[in-house]
Amino acid sequence: MKIKCSDLLANFLAEKQVTTTFGITGSAIAHVFDSIGNLGKTEIICVHHEQAACMAAQGYFRTRGTPTVAIVTAGGGSSNAITGVLSAWMDSLPLLVISGNENAKFTYEDNPLRIWGVQGYDSTAMVQKITKHVIRVMDPTMIIYELE
Repeated sequence: MKIKCSDLLANFLAEKQVTTTFGITGSAIAHVFDSIGNLGKTEIICVHHEQAACMAAQGYFRTRGTPTVAIVTAGGGSSNAITGVLSAWMDSLPLLVISGNENAKFTYEDNPLRIWGVQGYDSTAMVQKITKHVIRVMDPTMIIYELE
C-alpha cells in the first residue's frame, strides 16, 4: 500500500505529540496542510506571513516549553521565513520549518539558472549557515529519517 509523503509527515507530527503548528498555505505545501487537517491530531494556525509562522512557533516554545513547527510554501514563502529562521538561530531556539519544494525536475544541484520552476530557488543553501540541519528530501523513503 502506498502512502503519501504528506501523510507520513502528518503521522510523524502526531506521534511526536506536536499539537500545534503555524503556517500559511501555498501550492507547494497544500498536500501537507490537507494531510495534517485530515488526520485531525495537529492544529494548524494560519498566519498572514511566513515570518510570522516562524515567530509564532518561537513564541509557542517560549511560553509552553514545547518545540513546534512552521509550515511554509516554496519560493517566496520559504524566503519570507528566513528572517524567522535567523531569529530562532540568534536566540538558540528550537524551530522546525517544513517548506514546500518546486517540482523535483527543476531542483537539481547543477541547474545553471537562478530560478527553479515557477519561483523556486535553492532555499537550503540560503539557510545552511543559520541552521543545525537543512535538507532537501528528494527520496521519499528518507522523510521520516530526516524528520527524526
